[in-house]
Amino acid sequence: MLTQRMQIQALADRLAGLPVADGLKASNFTDPWLACWLAIDAVEPPLANHALVNALAAFPEREHIVQTILSARPGYTPSFPSLAEIAADLRPIEWLWPGWIPRGMLTIFGASQGSGKSFVALDLAYRIIHGLPFPDGSHSSLEGLG
Repeated sequence: MLTQRMQIQALADRLAGLPVADGLKASNFTDPWLACWLAIDAVEPPLANHALVNALAAFPEREHIVQTILSARPGYTPSFPSLAEIAADLRPIEWLWPGWIPRGMLTIFGASQGSGKSFVALDLAYRIIHGLPFPDGSHSSLEGLG
């Protein structure tokens, strides 16, 4: 199943005469995008826009649907930088407990129910509040927390 955004993009690409991904079929679409896909499939490319509007005649929000498809940029593929590309701009990790708990980031305890996650969390909080060393003997880096 395609996301709504992917369905809209595929329709915009087809209306522009661009190739769409291999294996893309009507079964990948949901209404109202399915109705649009089937309408475009049923006609020659020059008549696709007209067929699209006709196929949406039964939909009360047809104007919005058509505008949504037409506002998608044909051939658009989002591009995201890789971690290697942004690595130089990232700050180094500051550690609360070196190698275990980073400062300013999310830390998740995951284990079976009843295995002691809450106990460990409370023990770590107690150690931090009272300035005690962590279980491996290292100390918290709370300088500057004020």
